[in-house]
Amino acid sequence: MAGVIAIVRSVGRAMGIGGPTLEIQADPGGGDDRTFTQYGPSGDDSSPLDGDSIGGLPVQGTGRVVATGYADTKNVGIAEQGEVRRYAREAETGEIVGSWHLKKDGSFVVENRNGQFRLGADGSFIVENSAGSFELTAAGAVKGQNGAGSFELTAAGALNAIIKTFRVANDVGSLSMDEAGEVDMNGVTVPVSGDVNVPGTVTADVDVVGGGKSLATHVHVGSPTAPDGAVSDTGAPV
Repeated sequence: MAGVIAIVRSVGRAMGIGGPTLEIQADPGGGDDRTFTQYGPSGDDSSPLDGDSIGGLPVQGTGRVVATGYADTKNVGIAEQGEVRRYAREAETGEIVGSWHLKKDGSFVVENRNGQFRLGADGSFIVENSAGSFELTAAGAVKGQNGAGSFELTAAGALNAIIKTFRVANDVGSLSMDEAGEVDMNGVTVPVSGDVNVPGTVTADVDVVGGGKSLATHVHVGSPTAPDGAVSDTGAPV
């Protein structure tokens, strides 16, 4: 039984033997179009494009041909021996709009025109588009960046971040930093000048030192310019 090779002219869905199938009209050259019926792996819903090359085997007594495979006549394949790659194409132009590629080293790449996901053979992965990226390294470090900032959580647990603002809060408190660099912790503010503004009470269990003076131990010395009369040093703070 001779096989048939033709060029796909149109694709439609029809009810075949046992259920719905794809029905392909294709031109083998030198005569009328032939009707190919597509059978593929269960769960695979893939369709060729007009202009693809199709191969098949005739079914005796039916005038039909069972499609055995296709060739994309526009896009050159890039999968190497042992690799698996699938892609979707734009119907009007035949251009590839998205793909996944399982490579021979065990890595896996999923991409479309706007972004990409890469799973490395070592277990690392990267997700990226034109606006930013997120990465998990094989060692467990986590990295992320966009046009406004970046961060890295190292495998050792250190967090380094370059950001414009942040806010962390729960039901009873918050910690934030604005674009000017001012830090606010439950109402206590620290601008970039280093000043500390406290709306409440400051309590120190050991000491408070300002300008080199200790509130716990500083003693005021009697002034020689004081008015006549006894002048003595102050006692220690209590």
